[in-house]
Amino acid sequence: MAMWKNDDEMFALMKEKLYTPVVGDILDQMGYKHQFLPASIRPLAAQVPTAPYILPGEEEDKRLKVAGYACTVLENDVFEYPAEKPFGYMTEALDDLKPNEIYIATGAHNSALWGELLTACGTPCAQPAPSPTATNAAWRTYAGHERNFCMNKTTENRLGGELRSHQAARRLLEELRRGRYADAAQLPSELELADVLGVSRTVVRDALSDLERDGYVERVRGIGTLVNRDVVRVENRMDQKLEFNRMIRSIGRVPHSDNLMVTRETAMPELAAKLGLDPEREHTLVFVRRRVLADETPVLYSTDILPLALFGGKRLDTIDFSRPIFEIVEQHCHVEVTETLTTLHAVQGAPGIRRQLGLRPEQALLQLDEICYSRTCKPVLCCQTCYTDFFDFAMVRKLI
Repeated sequence: MAMWKNDDEMFALMKEKLYTPVVGDILDQMGYKHQFLPASIRPLAAQVPTAPYILPGEEEDKRLKVAGYACTVLENDVFEYPAEKPFGYMTEALDDLKPNEIYIATGAHNSALWGELLTACGTPCAQPAPSPTATNAAWRTYAGHERNFCMNKTTENRLGGELRSHQAARRLLEELRRGRYADAAQLPSELELADVLGVSRTVVRDALSDLERDGYVERVRGIGTLVNRDVVRVENRMDQKLEFNRMIRSIGRVPHSDNLMVTRETAMPELAAKLGLDPEREHTLVFVRRRVLADETPVLYSTDILPLALFGGKRLDTIDFSRPIFEIVEQHCHVEVTETLTTLHAVQGAPGIRRQLGLRPEQALLQLDEICYSRTCKPVLCCQTCYTDFFDFAMVRKLI
């Protein structure tokens, strides 16, 4: 039986029970011989909670002790040409940290890897800022004028692994949908929005870029940021992530699923090709089938297909497959789905699906076939979802 239920408990246990020689022995047995970071990579902050192994009469161990997944960042000095987002990628890398990830950065030989801007974007690990009267050396250590550093970001520092600019964009969109700035010809300035949202101007600028890319606003030189009110009012956009639980709740219904069926099946060549699997080997796939209802009305039927190998030997009967599939993949497979390739069809649907959805003979289904990709552009899973006419969808097409 596992001694932990989730990553938080596992990493807490590692910090409490393990120490360097034991970790080294474990890595030796696993065949990992390159176990240590270069000497130049050092912690941004060296003070951490008390270590557990303190014998009577010994002092507390104040050395850095963190455990988590490595988020590696390579920075580079750029002087010859203007960058599209001079500091945007640095702040995005920091903002993109998920709970239990450790930020490890190197590179940039002629500039700092950490300074005031990143200090404003992140929370250093367990080390408050020095006092105003502290020595310059203390401030240099804190602010990151060392060449390399690592930083641990805990669960409380972010909301669901979301970039701050994405959070700001979502908050601003919610405000627009509630009618804020409805009487204004354009949105306030970036500085005013930064003050309202409690974020930096850089974050606001990236948030407005997100909203412009999605068609909610247009930034016109010499005029300002204009809002497309019609697009703002659209809820179920097929060009964006479709969360059917949210769509059902938005019209005052309660979503739930039944007829959940999880099976293991041998991959057919067509599915193996879509998932980027080696055609010379046999692969086992996990099929997750479910019917989704709004209150007591069946509204869709979904089939999610992913390689069994993604679960890394984890027992499937310990996983709650009634949850959204992307959440399952992120939590149990440690993979984040960032985009999908979707094809749409009007179909009659298989007889078994039609029976489960209680369709009339004349009713058709809208079928979405999706290949879902990770941030590294690798196929992760395939999804097939059949929607009834309970849903209305829209699509925003940016032409320039």
